[in-house]
Amino acid sequence: MNRNIGTAEFDNPHTTYAQTLYDEERGIERPGKIVVPVNLRTMLGGFASFRGTDLQNETVKRFRSIFEGAQIGGARACDPSIEPVDGGGVRQESASIIGADARRKYAAAKHALGSTDLKRLEFVVIGESGPTAYARWRTGNRRPNSRVVSKAMVEMRVIVLKLAKHWELAGSVKGRRAPAAWTDGSELKTPSQLLDGAA
Repeated sequence: MNRNIGTAEFDNPHTTYAQTLYDEERGIERPGKIVVPVNLRTMLGGFASFRGTDLQNETVKRFRSIFEGAQIGGARACDPSIEPVDGGGVRQESASIIGADARRKYAAAKHALGSTDLKRLEFVVIGESGPTAYARWRTGNRRPNSRVVSKAMVEMRVIVLKLAKHWELAGSVKGRRAPAAWTDGSELKTPSQLLDGAA
């Protein structure tokens, strides 16, 4: 699951601004940038090993983004030691304002899932634990067999689908909502109607 699925371009932390300008003058491609491989583990955490559907992967990617955006401190903190420019300064409440929307979405996800399921989802996605580690943690069994691991995988996928339903991603492909009706005017059938044989 550590297969590279693409690349991303970031500022190179080892290149100074002067070096970037010099490389730009020399005509070097992408001066001051570094290309970094992106894999499923980077985007989905431990859920990359759960063989999820596109909908589940999209939901987990969104959850991970919201979780990281909701954090306070670290790189998100403001440095009050920097001299104010043009009479401005650091607003003391800015650390709490940054990511407020993400914290609201996180709280709504906690309300929709419940604290137990949210803790399980965080263990896998944020803690980057795979199916076997999740089954161990979940059951307390140090050596879970394949049946227990499979049940744990199904349980995690159900939790993710519950979150997708809360975010109204269910019934969509890659985050797009399903159409309200088919273009030929016929009625849209739900999966349960199709399985029941309703015409």
